[in-house]
Amino acid sequence: MHEASQLKPLRFRFTYEPDQKTYGPPGSEWWVYDESAITALHWKRQAELEELIHPLTLLEVMQGVRNDSIVGCHAASWLVIHLADPDIAGSYAEYSPRVMLIQWSGVPDGDEPEAAADPLDSSTTPS
Repeated sequence: MHEASQLKPLRFRFTYEPDQKTYGPPGSEWWVYDESAITALHWKRQAELEELIHPLTLLEVMQGVRNDSIVGCHAASWLVIHLADPDIAGSYAEYSPRVMLIQWSGVPDGDEPEAAADPLDSSTTPS
């Protein structure tokens, strides 16, 4: 994917109190959705994520976020939480925050997340 076509990182937080208690984030006020980090994952990890959000694809999620669709924002927020802490996210089928009450905004300059190493990328695994 061409880097210029990727969405800059977004941050989101839950404004509905029961969702705040259920989905956090712990120790921080915002979760960060970083399309670049998702596209940089090993293809096997991307395929695993698509299996978890089936019938959606990662591309459909990304397009949904760009279009501010309920389905896209729901899936993207679950992916972020799942990648950070699967126990907090729970299963995709059971993930049920008040999506229209999630507050989304751009990540302020200088607060962009650093790219995380992909655990399935053998080039970063010590031999």
